[in-house]
Amino acid sequence: MTWLIDNFRIVLIVSGLLTATMLQFAITPVRSLKSTYGETLDGPLVDLVVRGWGFLIALVGAMLLWAAFHPETRPLVVGVAIASKLFYIAALLAHRKRFLRASPPSRLGST
Repeated sequence: MTWLIDNFRIVLIVSGLLTATMLQFAITPVRSLKSTYGETLDGPLVDLVVRGWGFLIALVGAMLLWAAFHPETRPLVVGVAIASKLFYIAALLAHRKRFLRASPPSRLGST
């Protein structure tokens, strides 16, 4: 636990950078959906919602980066990030059969 406290700035920077990678959904929504979930959706509304969703998550990543250098903002920023990630995990678990299935076995070496 002391390691986490001693290196909290590094943890915020790494988690902020990883979270900010969701900006890919704002830039290439169809490709990002396919690579992340193995499925795509069609239509202008989906494009709008996925782009907005990706941008909002990337903003949380930017907030985590900001909090790494502004300790007074950490409680609010970390609280928002935790709430966001818990909601996402709950949504994934609610659809676990669809999105959390095991990878198919490799067919390498089979004839």
